[in-house]
Amino acid sequence: MDWYNTFERYFRQISDLQRATFENWMSMTPSMQNYSVSNFRENINKSLEFQENLASNYLELQAQLTRMSVDIQKQFLEGYFKFLRSWW
Repeated sequence: MDWYNTFERYFRQISDLQRATFENWMSMTPSMQNYSVSNFRENINKSLEFQENLASNYLELQAQLTRMSVDIQKQFLEGYFKFLRSWW
């Protein structure tokens, strides 16, 4: 049951990190009110590029966290079966 609490706490931290990342992303995205009409197309492209980079970085972070989660689960299961085998 202790492992369950550890995993639950770990995934809650991941969820909090994702929420904070999304909130930061939304707060850092340039507001359309600050754009001049003459540079509208250029500003749209810069904003889209900025958002694309953030999304790409966020997906890479999520992939790394998923790999870490799988590695932790693998290590846990390997240790679990090794422990059980040592009893027999």
